[in-house]
Amino acid sequence: MPLTAAMQRRKPNMEHVAAKDPAFRVHVPIDYHPDALGDENGTIAQAKGRHALDALWNVHTKLNETALAVTDRAKLASQVEPIALRAMKSMKEEIAGLDRQHAHAINEIKAALGSGVGTLQAEIRAVLREMPEGERLGFCRQLLANGSVDELKAIVAVPPMLSGLRDQDFAWVRGEAEKLIAPKHVAERDNAIAARDRCQRALEDFDRNMSGNIRRWRSSDDAKIANLVSSLAPNKETE
Repeated sequence: MPLTAAMQRRKPNMEHVAAKDPAFRVHVPIDYHPDALGDENGTIAQAKGRHALDALWNVHTKLNETALAVTDRAKLASQVEPIALRAMKSMKEEIAGLDRQHAHAINEIKAALGSGVGTLQAEIRAVLREMPEGERLGFCRQLLANGSVDELKAIVAVPPMLSGLRDQDFAWVRGEAEKLIAPKHVAERDNAIAARDRCQRALEDFDRNMSGNIRRWRSSDDAKIANLVSSLAPNKETE
């Protein structure tokens, strides 16, 4: 029996055929929330990292909330893609800014330690070098405890072979000396590293998750149903 004109014009109720997407991840991992960087500590690097994570977190969350609220995810995919690309571009720019912050902190620390060149500095290293190997680290620990900045600069501003410290001991002494001599720049350096790492992982997760969503939504049942409805739509010229 042929369909009547009224039946042909009737729009099907498709609320019950909303696409199921078991691969869709509802929640953004808490590791990528700005609070994952810890309490605010006053560093520029952490503030930049928190700002970047907050921006991406908000976009990611809103896109997920929208995906849960709509049924035509094929249409959503076409709207989501440019938003996702802008969010990723913005995050990449923020990461580049953190790289610059890190490089600046490194240069400031190096400047604070000085060159280690000079007669007095050489004499300090000679004293350390002439000590038994097992006593050198203890001597440096005492310098740190006493806050002997000039002596520490003479030791850590040059390669360890000039002071006779073992590589692992030198690395520890230099790290402690940096915190003593340039604490603010060390904090900026360390926070830039932490923020950059988390921002990079958040970006990669967003890219991977949204790319998968868009790919699935484009080929979802929503698209197939939309094509079916379009193909079965009455032709006004033949009515």
